[in-house]
Amino acid sequence: MTIRPVSDCDLSLIATWNQQFQEEARVAVMGLDAIEARFRRWFTEGYEAVLFEASRPVGYSLHRECGSDWEGPGYYIRQYFIDRKCRRQGHGRTAFACLQRSVFADRRVILDVLESNPGGLAFWASLGMTPYSHKLEIHP
Repeated sequence: MTIRPVSDCDLSLIATWNQQFQEEARVAVMGLDAIEARFRRWFTEGYEAVLFEASRPVGYSLHRECGSDWEGPGYYIRQYFIDRKCRRQGHGRTAFACLQRSVFADRRVILDVLESNPGGLAFWASLGMTPYSHKLEIHP
């Protein structure tokens, strides 16, 4: 498994995967152009994206470094996605290990998992993640 920074020519693939991500989250699915524009905005806000490759691209991570605003330095993963066709093959686990080694460098990592995603919760728990907080919302 290798990881590399996402380039402009990768954004159409990332946008397609992001549509899968939105479908799985059961939220309104954005158009590809809107998703690409949103990623470009996130890049200007300090987020970085990397592509995971295992003979072909299998997924991506969108994350940023965080400062002391939450119990010390570390990283926040905004999105972590493995292509549906590549799941249950160890790619998610291997990709996260690569991120820890080459990007996160043994620093704290925080991410959000939707309550409607028990598979995601189980995956992250299997990697040693523990609950930190619960976000709650109300729809008017």
